[in-house]
Amino acid sequence: MSPSGRGRKYQGLSLEAFVDAVATCGAGRDVVCYGSSLGAYCALYYGGAIDSRIIAAAPRFPAWPRRADPKYADLVVTHHELWEVPRSSKAPVLIYDRFLKGDVATIEEMATRAYPDARHVQTDYAGHGVLVEMSRAKVLSRFIRALVERDEIIDFDLPTDSPGYMFTKAKTLMRTNPAEARSLMEQSLEKHPSKHVFLNLISMMLRSGEIDDARALVERGRSDSTGKLQLTPQFERMCREHGIIP
Repeated sequence: MSPSGRGRKYQGLSLEAFVDAVATCGAGRDVVCYGSSLGAYCALYYGGAIDSRIIAAAPRFPAWPRRADPKYADLVVTHHELWEVPRSSKAPVLIYDRFLKGDVATIEEMATRAYPDARHVQTDYAGHGVLVEMSRAKVLSRFIRALVERDEIIDFDLPTDSPGYMFTKAKTLMRTNPAEARSLMEQSLEKHPSKHVFLNLISMMLRSGEIDDARALVERGRSDSTGKLQLTPQFERMCREHGIIP
């Protein structure tokens, strides 16, 4: 564990230990390493060492020095760069939201530098949880089966009226079109109560000076029966500073 208790992001598993554990049972087999987010990064990092096929959805290593999340500033990075460790001879499949800047940057600066021949599957406004949106649209199983069984990438469409789509699109519009961004967030929240959307909408209202609207949303959260629309301690402080709650 790191000093802050957030873990080492699987860095305690060396490539040598991974190969020793799985190389024998995978010998002569068609091995697929797959994952999402940190799991996708691990699929790329460890999968190359056993020359597996790799399916990586929105790969992210939050402690990567080139794009480090400040929350992980105390985490010592012991992994080498993806292009410095053994790489698979098979072109990996990278699945991601083409409008999500952080994920796109990781793809461009990390994954495709290691694998210039990678096959890209881009989605619109599926967000970092791209596989979740694919599952909600009932296309994930068919897509993964085609990849695993036939190494085939099939076409699919994601609905533009899903809560995830609307929220992710709203995030991209917050600076350029705040009115539309707010409308999309409100629609997303109506379709699917979500603490994440709830807090982002409150934050947006506070930044734009819409204090009465923020107050009404906080009150709605207090009466919400799902228990999902709750303020975090940080947002409680923000709301007190704006006079929304005592």
